[in-house]
Amino acid sequence: MASTSMESPLPGKRKSDVADNIQTKKQKWCADSMTTESLDSEKKVVKDIMQRVRSKLDKMPPKGLTDFLRDRIKMLEEDRKEIVGVFGKTGSGKSSLINTILGVNLLPSGAQGSCTSVMIQVEANMTNDQYIAEIEFITFKEWKDELLFIFMNRSCEEGGDEEQESNDDDVEKITALYGIDGWEKTIEELMDKKYFRRIPDFITSGKQTIFCNTAEELSEKITSFTRSNTQSDTFKQQYWPLVKCITIKVPNSNDLLEHVVLVDLPGNGDCNKSRDEKWKSFVGKCSAVWVVSDIARATSEKEPWEIMDSTVRLLGPGGECRSISFICTKTDNIGDVQKDDAHTWILTRNETTKMKVNDKFKKNKHVKKHFSCGEDFIQVFTVSSKEYKNKTYLEKKETEIPHLQEFLRNLNDHHTRTSDYIFGAHGILSLIQGAKSSDMANSKEEVQKILELRLEDELESIGEYMEKPYMQFDQQLSKGVEKSEETCKQLLNQVIEPRMQKGRGFHKILKSLCENDGIYKPKGKEKREININESLASTMRSCTDEVFTYFFPNDISGPIKTEIDTFTLNTDSLVKEHQSMSLHLIFLKTEERKLKAELIHDLLEKKKQIYYSLSESIKESMQISYTRAALEKGEGSLKRMKEELHQHVKNENIFQKAKDDMLNQLTKLKDHIVMQLKCKLQESINVSLKTHKSSFLPDITEEYNQIRMLWSKFNNVPFTPTLDSPSNPSAFQTQSVQMQTSVPTQYICKPTYRQQCPQAGLFHCGLTGLMFEMAGMGEVVYKMKQWDTDLLGSMTPAGPLFSINCPAVQQLHLPHCMCDEKVDTLLVAHIMLGKVEILKPVKTTFTHVVVDIPHNSLVGLIKHGYSSFPVQSQVLLFLQPPENRTQKATKLNVFLLPKNVPICEVKHQQKGSIFIQTSSECTLNPTGEYGLTYQLVTKKPIDLTNGHFEADYSPDVQPTFQVYLDCISDVENMSLTLLDRKCNDQKVWEWVVQTDSTVQLENPLMRSSNKCKPEIYNQKNSREYRFQCLSAGLFQCSKTGLGFRMVGEVDVIYNTVPWDRKLLDQSGKRPAGPLFKFTCNKGSVCELQLPHCEIYSEGGCDFLSVAHVTDDGSITFIHPDQTTETHVILNIAGFCKFGLTKDTNAPVSSIRALVLPFYQLPDVNKESTMNVLLLPKNVDIDEVCEKRKKRHGEREKFIEIPSSCELTPDQEYTLSTNLPEEQHEIDPAEKAKFVDYEYYTNYLPTFQLHLKTDVKKLNLLLKQHDGPETWKRSVPLPASTTEIPSTAPLLNSPNPLGKAFITKHRSELVNRLGLLRPIVLRLTDSGVMSYEEGEEVESKSTNTLKRQTLLDLLMKKGNEAQENFYSALKVADPCLVRHLEGNA
Repeated sequence: MASTSMESPLPGKRKSDVADNIQTKKQKWCADSMTTESLDSEKKVVKDIMQRVRSKLDKMPPKGLTDFLRDRIKMLEEDRKEIVGVFGKTGSGKSSLINTILGVNLLPSGAQGSCTSVMIQVEANMTNDQYIAEIEFITFKEWKDELLFIFMNRSCEEGGDEEQESNDDDVEKITALYGIDGWEKTIEELMDKKYFRRIPDFITSGKQTIFCNTAEELSEKITSFTRSNTQSDTFKQQYWPLVKCITIKVPNSNDLLEHVVLVDLPGNGDCNKSRDEKWKSFVGKCSAVWVVSDIARATSEKEPWEIMDSTVRLLGPGGECRSISFICTKTDNIGDVQKDDAHTWILTRNETTKMKVNDKFKKNKHVKKHFSCGEDFIQVFTVSSKEYKNKTYLEKKETEIPHLQEFLRNLNDHHTRTSDYIFGAHGILSLIQGAKSSDMANSKEEVQKILELRLEDELESIGEYMEKPYMQFDQQLSKGVEKSEETCKQLLNQVIEPRMQKGRGFHKILKSLCENDGIYKPKGKEKREININESLASTMRSCTDEVFTYFFPNDISGPIKTEIDTFTLNTDSLVKEHQSMSLHLIFLKTEERKLKAELIHDLLEKKKQIYYSLSESIKESMQISYTRAALEKGEGSLKRMKEELHQHVKNENIFQKAKDDMLNQLTKLKDHIVMQLKCKLQESINVSLKTHKSSFLPDITEEYNQIRMLWSKFNNVPFTPTLDSPSNPSAFQTQSVQMQTSVPTQYICKPTYRQQCPQAGLFHCGLTGLMFEMAGMGEVVYKMKQWDTDLLGSMTPAGPLFSINCPAVQQLHLPHCMCDEKVDTLLVAHIMLGKVEILKPVKTTFTHVVVDIPHNSLVGLIKHGYSSFPVQSQVLLFLQPPENRTQKATKLNVFLLPKNVPICEVKHQQKGSIFIQTSSECTLNPTGEYGLTYQLVTKKPIDLTNGHFEADYSPDVQPTFQVYLDCISDVENMSLTLLDRKCNDQKVWEWVVQTDSTVQLENPLMRSSNKCKPEIYNQKNSREYRFQCLSAGLFQCSKTGLGFRMVGEVDVIYNTVPWDRKLLDQSGKRPAGPLFKFTCNKGSVCELQLPHCEIYSEGGCDFLSVAHVTDDGSITFIHPDQTTETHVILNIAGFCKFGLTKDTNAPVSSIRALVLPFYQLPDVNKESTMNVLLLPKNVDIDEVCEKRKKRHGEREKFIEIPSSCELTPDQEYTLSTNLPEEQHEIDPAEKAKFVDYEYYTNYLPTFQLHLKTDVKKLNLLLKQHDGPETWKRSVPLPASTTEIPSTAPLLNSPNPLGKAFITKHRSELVNRLGLLRPIVLRLTDSGVMSYEEGEEVESKSTNTLKRQTLLDLLMKKGNEAQENFYSALKVADPCLVRHLEGNA
């Protein structure tokens, strides 16, 4: 139980769908008329309806929305089953108990002279009326390994008495399968296939299936596969030693088993690795556990209690168990009691036994501390299978078999499962109906923005809460590390220095421990696993047990589960105001409910990973020591093995690493919850509210009405049918009135910034000015928030309030705007849970205030309220085009803001307006009064109404001045001047706006660009472009498709650079275009247009974002200001690296692509090769050609033909030609996958067409695998030449330089090679290595291993790869190359 000091979740934070869950529970038993049969009938109706809808959708061509709907219908059929694990000693009556509960003689029982020893899972057969047994065997090799171990164990003289029980078990296995003569045969003889003639599936597929019409027939057939009576006089071959698991499917058992699986489990694991893993998997997934024992020995017998003690961690913190039931069987055994007194005597003994068992449970602290035990967690049942059938002394109810059947019914929860299915179907059909209705663009946009704002707020709330478990685990783990380091010798000695253990016998055990990563599984049913890793982790576990049980209980409560439950978009609140959107909102509510249920299930899986992370981390840290110890041989090896293990534990920081790994798992859990909610709900919002009217969808009005009627019945909601869709929609259209809807400012979603910091150090955000001092690698997530001035008292904001989320941030540098002499007046407000803590800065520089932050929260600069000193400020200009056709005037919005307000925030708020780059800096006085004058050439100056400088730090700033420009096209420029009214109109800022380009920007949706051909500007062997422009305007690069909006004269250089895929993966992103590096030598660019390859109507543009990568390697993702059919538009204030990215979990949709053929001219044998590249359309074709040329020289020619097409990422395609089969060969012959995001660095062929004869012309056909034609062209081939000049390196020379260099200096390279990452990036960029191979190199734990892996990879790849490495090293580290070659 959690202690009282543990912080409990905050109550009443917000309304939620918890009410829905409570209502569902109440409804469950309200409808008494809803029997299992009626529920089955209704569910079948719904399934048939959804099958009809699916058939209609299958007839439609692949499209984003239809594919999404098909997936959602498929997901309806997914079923998570509850597992009940049944433990008990041989002969305790487990099999008889299961048979009686199910009402069939299914499992072989002790009465038949046999008892189960293998794992048997019993579930419902939902397809037909047959009894089915699926027998899964261990592999042929695993059985051979086990035989080797058995015979080696038998011949070993060291075992003595301690191995006697193991040998008894081995004897039973050999005798059962081979008879008593089995011990006299060799391993090769025992593996003869004649012994497996009756079970051929053991050798072939590894599975055997048995079909029977009755339970009795099946029981007889599976007897030899369980464990039979080996005391029989005649030998009958048994196969249970070869069985891993048996699955039995029982027909007509929906009432008890449709969503429940009963698993008859041995009381301990198995020395066979695959069987043991299966056993642990079952135990870890048990929702409930039944421990079965004969009532006569319920409290005295050790085995059932030892089972609970040995499995408590697997069931509790490492599992999902919510209930333990102790079942006392054979209550009908009355001994010498008179029959007349039997009834009373049995009931009295039952009650007495229940009290004793309950008392023993209460005293078992080891079990209790691992569960948040509620009243019903421990239950005791006293049952009699015999009396349930015969009713000699007891009525059926008194046997308590009906209680266990009711237990299974409650777990099966037939009503809720059926209700969930209908609820999900109702949501899907609501989406289809809503998508087919009128566009309702204005309502959709408003609802979408409201929901996105709510989503953002809810995600922030749940993200903030998830810091609580992190902090409490951090505190307890620190104690655990300290205690573990103090007691590590004793912890290790518990395993490697056991009492009462013979030296020679233990040598074998310790050797086996070291050979198996610190784990030893003794043979024999009653012997427990020995685990060094668990022993070393035990102290840290003890320190975290209480906090773990509090945050991760297995029952339906728990603070993290409550936090997920209370998460809600509250779609119901929008229905009344937006009736036309009710169908879309129903779908979103369904999606939210389903997603939360998935997350709660994920929580159980993730908490297991968190729990086992300690022992797994220690196992990984100890691995090298285990390996060294296992190699010890000869006299004194036992002592040396122990010394090796002790020395490693003492010297290596294994406990601190284990702590870090557990905290890392907690961070992953938080990221998983937040990202799943964010991505999946955003996808649902996009599909529901951003999809245009979809009249192409099938008419499902009849199906929708049927589902809605059933849904209404389950939810007690009045039902009103929807009218059929008209056959001629245009005839029913009514006249629509154009209305303007204004979205309130508070509904505008504020941008969230993500900065990837790949290592410890200081990182600067170029957008907000924030700087982060990182303790290690991490992703910083931050955003601007609204100040609550009531909390500040007499203080006032002196900078934006930031919400910052990343535990790796040690210090924060907040940008300030104070003039030099007043910086010491600044303080830092740290806000958490509605309370303000005033922090004193560590130091203050000319630009930043440095502060230590204890944990993630809200942080911002403040100052005393009476401070009115001048501050560094900025004047920002935004040109706002007319909002509609009737409004002809363009507005110039002028903002007076402190310098530390991020310009990107104002740009985000002013979407649709054009930011005008100026020299914006000036010094202004808070509360000062200022005037703005503007003068058009040939006209008099015009004064505007005075405005005040308020030093506004709210996320939603308002313009200080607005200039209406109704006749701007008559002039060439406009002069703006800012005057200080309190200082005799002293001029504080002025700027001349070039209006010749401004006129072009009046309607940003209707602007055209000038095509420009850049200069090829090669430096350092990389292809660079240079564009020089002498005037303002919008220009597009004819090579790359990039668009630039220039303020004036500009000189910009740009080129593509490799993506850092690791950083993108960590943020759930993938490349959607090349990454461009920009250098602006002169002037400035105010807008960048990046070409994309999405098909606008498919909806893929909704998942695009722009990655802003700084020189220090950090990365921020920015939402585009605008997206057109061809480009993503972003207002920028400066240059670095920019590239398009896309969410990795975005729905798959077709993109615009290219099919590029490169022809390698024939050799002397007239054989040639055509490399066919499938690439996204926004690649630079000239760059592709250049990289191919570097790789293959002049021999390969690019063939220019019409290459545009539409391809679907991750779709498989087939290439074919009109040539006879004997003249060509295509590799791969059948199909290849188009993976768009892999093609922005390595331009490798998707297909290779090998031509075996001289060909002048051929036809190429590309089509989806087993699908329609995508692209077809006639391709002329260039004529062959006698001599082909080559620029490729001479790789066939007798002594390639690269190979000789690596071979000679390998050991020095392993030890001294420093700049590994640039070399890896260069090799992946040139196609020598794939991205996955680069990841493999980077994933190694030490630099030495990284270098060894890289060099091994290069040696395997041959001369070309080694030459490329040699060239890359000469560029990256020329000093090392010169030193090594000089010493040679």
